[in-house]
Amino acid sequence: MPDVAVIQRQAQEQMGQAQRFQQLRNRGMLAGFGMLNISTDPPGALVAINRRNRRKVTPLHTPFPVGDYQLTLTLEGYKPVSRPLHIEDGKVTAIQETLSPQ
Repeated sequence: MPDVAVIQRQAQEQMGQAQRFQQLRNRGMLAGFGMLNISTDPPGALVAINRRNRRKVTPLHTPFPVGDYQLTLTLEGYKPVSRPLHIEDGKVTAIQETLSPQ
């Protein structure tokens, strides 16, 4: 299980990044990006997009390029979750997953 303090610090950094993203979007910048918000119960799942480890854990709040992707969430002791992911320009894509124990 990931360290709770590390998860909390990452979440705070990502919230700041989300706020900066919103400010830039409001000024007409960052065309071609949407906001990706992923949370899991329990938190701390490793995020992979198109089978590429993002080196981030949930909760995750980050700008992401527009497009279609495959999202995979993994956490030790839980079944992996894989699902399609669609990011739209200037919109927030929110994902909430409840992980099932193995």
